[in-house]
Amino acid sequence: VPLLTLVLWVSCFTAAVAFVWEGAALISGHALAPLVWLIDSAAGAVTSVPGSYWRVAVPGAMSVASYFGGVGAAWYGVRRGMDPRRWGTVLALGLAGALIFWRPWTPEPEIVVLDVGHGDAIFVRAPSGQTLLVDGGDAGRFVDMGERVVEPFLRSRQVSRLDYVAVTHAHSDHIGGLFHVLERFDVGRVVLPATPSGEDIEASFIALCETQGVPVQRAHRGMRIPLEGSPATVMHPPRDWAGSDSLNDDGLVLRLDWPGGAILLTGDVESSAEAAMADLVLNAEVMQAPHHGSDTSSTAPFIDAVEPEAVFVSTPGPPILNDSVLRRYGARGIPVWRTDLHGGLRLTRGEDGFTITSAREERGTLPSGVGP
Repeated sequence: VPLLTLVLWVSCFTAAVAFVWEGAALISGHALAPLVWLIDSAAGAVTSVPGSYWRVAVPGAMSVASYFGGVGAAWYGVRRGMDPRRWGTVLALGLAGALIFWRPWTPEPEIVVLDVGHGDAIFVRAPSGQTLLVDGGDAGRFVDMGERVVEPFLRSRQVSRLDYVAVTHAHSDHIGGLFHVLERFDVGRVVLPATPSGEDIEASFIALCETQGVPVQRAHRGMRIPLEGSPATVMHPPRDWAGSDSLNDDGLVLRLDWPGGAILLTGDVESSAEAAMADLVLNAEVMQAPHHGSDTSSTAPFIDAVEPEAVFVSTPGPPILNDSVLRRYGARGIPVWRTDLHGGLRLTRGEDGFTITSAREERGTLPSGVGP
């Protein structure tokens, strides 16, 4: 608390001085770094003690309603002088309901595209309940998307174990956040592309897998991640893939066969990999726009081979998300869902096909005039 007080005052001073002299504001701004480091270190020292804290998921609306309903009824009973057995029973029922609704026993199958800025992180909960995480966002000097976005999301979904983690390729904006995930969650198996990247970050990640006792599997076309009821088939790279000048083209492409439909997860593949898949049966109702909507990808023949009814793209927006790519989808009447505008996206399957809902739409913060 004393350190936080210092941080707040220095922050106020920095903001005020910045209006007058930006150079002087940088001096006090940099002075915040050691203070924040001390706060982080103090918190880390406390939480390193076993049993010092519990990780719990945020309760849902029914859980909160049950809790306050029981407590409210008990408070009313006490104020009215009612028989303690009566209001005690209502209180017990309310608390029991809060615990029951806190963690649903049969979570709904879903595919969730997390908003991790420039990067990918896609969570899959199969109808069987098995889980798959495809990529984990970036991890930089100041922001780790695995810690900031992926872990809180998984906790909110009551996920303590990931059956599979798939790494599309060894670029930091895909594999970076997975280091944190691997250290915080029980992981059954890690799946990597068939061709080793030679990148230091991939070697470090494999070393962490060995330390954590997580088996690593190299995957090529035709292999499956055996999610019961919705297997993920590897469409790229083929077994004899010689590699490419672009690490993106060596990455995994997964076709998720959901009951009644399919979703194509494309990672960052570019035109060479797209051409290599031209002769395959790729048809999918929903497709991920490759490489964050960059003009290196989403070639017309590839789009026509997939014939998606809807497209989603994990992107920070223009200029990475290219206007010519958006026009290509628009010319075919394919709606595009964007994490830069819509936030996180959730896909569920109903009788009429896949339904896509966005986090910002659910929260009422979607900018006016924005649609898929």
